Amino acid sequence: MPWKRSDWPPASVIVLAPGTLNTVNAVALGLTPTWAAGVAVEAVGKRLPLVVMPCVNTGYGAHPQFARSLDVLRGAGTRVLYGPGGFVPNEPGEGDPEAFPWELALEAAEEWG
Repeated sequence: MPWKRSDWPPASVIVLAPGTLNTVNAVALGLTPTWAAGVAVEAVGKRLPLVVMPCVNTGYGAHPQFARSLDVLRGAGTRVLYGPGGFVPNEPGEGDPEAFPWELALEAAEEWG
């Protein structure tokens, strides 16, 4: 409830992974359509350490807004793990959910937190 204080301890770092096209774009635009996007948007605004690892296929990744969103997030101090050294997109329909590189997101969070 909005009027209740959170029982959660303050985060030292926040990880948004896997970040869908919709969520990554929403966070970059400052929109809060979901709880996860809201937490990430607030982290950007508070300048809290934020790691974002998108999970999109090459079709989504080629959309011009996605590239702009990644640039906005990087410019705001977010660590974006996309491409070499992060999530490397697959062709549409060729992804393997079991192969998502969680360890990269967790290592980045550990380094930053």
